[in-house]
Amino acid sequence: MQNSTKSPSKRSKIEEKMDKIIYILLSLLVLISSISSIGFAVKIKYQMPKWEYMQPLIDNNLYDPGNPGKSGIAHLITALILYGYLIPISLYVSIEIVKVFQARFINQDIHMYDEETGNTAQARTSNLNEELGQVETILSDKTGTLTCNQMDFLKCSIAGTAYGVRSTEIELAAAKQIAMDLEEQDTQNINVPRYMKSANKEDSRGGPEIELESVITSKCENDQKPAIKGFNFEDSRLMHGHWLNEPNQEALLLFFRILAICQTAVPELNEESGMFTYEAESPDEAAFLAAAREFGFEFYKRTQSSVFIREKYAHPGRLIEREFKILNLLEFTSKRKRMSVIVQDEDGQILLLCKGADSIIFDRLSKNGRIHEELH
Repeated sequence: MQNSTKSPSKRSKIEEKMDKIIYILLSLLVLISSISSIGFAVKIKYQMPKWEYMQPLIDNNLYDPGNPGKSGIAHLITALILYGYLIPISLYVSIEIVKVFQARFINQDIHMYDEETGNTAQARTSNLNEELGQVETILSDKTGTLTCNQMDFLKCSIAGTAYGVRSTEIELAAAKQIAMDLEEQDTQNINVPRYMKSANKEDSRGGPEIELESVITSKCENDQKPAIKGFNFEDSRLMHGHWLNEPNQEALLLFFRILAICQTAVPELNEESGMFTYEAESPDEAAFLAAAREFGFEFYKRTQSSVFIREKYAHPGRLIEREFKILNLLEFTSKRKRMSVIVQDEDGQILLLCKGADSIIFDRLSKNGRIHEELH
């Protein structure tokens, strides 16, 4: 504690610049007062005896030609008082009042409201409000420090069939770039004859316009539907138990069970919504569990030796609770790039469930398991 240094006070650039201006004005005040005081002392010494009408009726030491120094000092004090309005003392008070109102505006700014947590921006101190608008460069050490780092289950490929109709952020960015390129092309062709321009538009913009329109329409539909944290998937073939009508329903059943079982999360029941939330080691694991829940395979309980899931659509009309005993668990590491769990189901069958990077999983597939490799 004795070696700890006192934390420095934070001052904005405007305050530092204002201090410099005050110092300059203070120096100017002293200079003007000194010059006027010297001039007053000189006049008292050399010209006061000649001004008979200026002679005091009684002896006054402040106007004594024999002691001009005392007159100069008295005039210096008078000049400092008279010229003191050159220093804008009220400027500090005005700026502090402005900062207080700025902090209130920041706290009430609806554009900085976080719907997920229900919190608004909080200006804990008003000393550095003006610094916010002067930020030019932000340095971040890793993903998640300043970014959202939220994983959403958007699309999946099961047994060679792709599911999910919503557009990814990459597709939206690509469509936006195509639109910008087309606008730039139209600007360059502004001098082309009208009949040629219309023909070029039909040839060059037909495909991209349709693609861009479909992507934007999908984006608008996404915005209209209330989002579930970690789950932004939409495909009628899998939702509400419709996956039972798919030809590869056995692969779909195993896929959903892997999402719900191959994890290390802890479920927590939200009493307000009645739904389970999951404390997971990573955002992608929480997204997988949210997807499994929406597909009808809800992970709701964990013990030291088992995991429990509720299957809603596996048997139409019945909600079945299943227990899977955990025989061994190999957690995900950066070296293995995969996670594996060995479980025993209620029928006594032992299963090895694994999830991880596609490059790692594909290398470990048997020959019979590679039939869908090129379709992923």
